Amino acid sequence: MPPSQRVIRDAASPLALKLDLRNYVYDGAVQLLAARLYQGQATNFRTPGGGFAPVFTSPRTRNSASGHGYESNQL
Repeated sequence: MPPSQRVIRDAASPLALKLDLRNYVYDGAVQLLAARLYQGQATNFRTPGGGFAPVFTSPRTRNSASGHGYESNQL
């Protein structure tokens, strides 16, 4: 499956970057959400416009078995 992508719009031209989204979990509960944007085969911090990206969450509207209290993780 190909990785998802996000487009960064800068002054020169739009740049499509791959997305790496991670959930760090301990004892069945999500502790941290992290995202990285990159080009090529490996995630690195040399890509212009790449690096860590914010992860926004929205409050849960229904109960879930996961128990972490959030859903709809989006960049």
